[in-house]
Amino acid sequence: FGSRRLVAARAAGSESFVDSMRAVLVAVCCAPATAALIGEPNSHRFVEYRPSEFEQNWTKETHVGKLCQTAHVQVRDAIKWLNYSRDVFVPKGQPARPPTAAEEQVLSHFVDREGNKVYIEPLSGVARNPLALKAVHCDKRVLVPTRGWPTKVRPGSNELFDISYLVVENQCGSRGPKQLNIFFDLGCTVYSSGGNPKPGSDLYTYSAGGSGAGPSIPLFYNLFRDRCIEFDEIYAWEGKPMDPEA
Repeated sequence: FGSRRLVAARAAGSESFVDSMRAVLVAVCCAPATAALIGEPNSHRFVEYRPSEFEQNWTKETHVGKLCQTAHVQVRDAIKWLNYSRDVFVPKGQPARPPTAAEEQVLSHFVDREGNKVYIEPLSGVARNPLALKAVHCDKRVLVPTRGWPTKVRPGSNELFDISYLVVENQCGSRGPKQLNIFFDLGCTVYSSGGNPKPGSDLYTYSAGGSGAGPSIPLFYNLFRDRCIEFDEIYAWEGKPMDPEA
């Protein structure tokens, strides 16, 4: 389930929409399957994207044949990333805390027109939880951070499907009119609420929902709704033909 969402925050005017989709396609080429466009009609909410050094280590040169080596070098920084992402993963309708200075160095972010930063998880060549190295055959151990992580692995849990590394935009507490929110899902399967987490679910339940065993739209819908973002439009695609009347 290694999809990275892109909170592009460029909205649905003609030129800005094209720019948004270009940004989405650039991100999709590198790992993700979903994207959310969150912004004001006919405007560019974000003016800059700043990848962290963690992300640039993957994007500035090829890593063919040394993916595992690079992932191991980044374990300490990955722990800082996950300490933050897991701490804010279940916000329960509350604003996310700001990252510490150490956490901020690892996270990538967008900059809006007022100079505010909106954080997002960095791209990683692992294309999943950056510590899921056993699951991607880079290690024989299950790596566990020293802080902000359960001391015991929950029975039946699978690090391959742990989506707590995602840093989803949080608009709880924001003032002003509601923005236009559009969600794109490439590989959505059939829509159903069965087996998917409800709003306010705990971290483990959300990660179970990221197993790919069920549809992804309810999962992401509730992830964003927990952060006070509700979609005005959802565009979903699945490679297998689907009968909308079935």
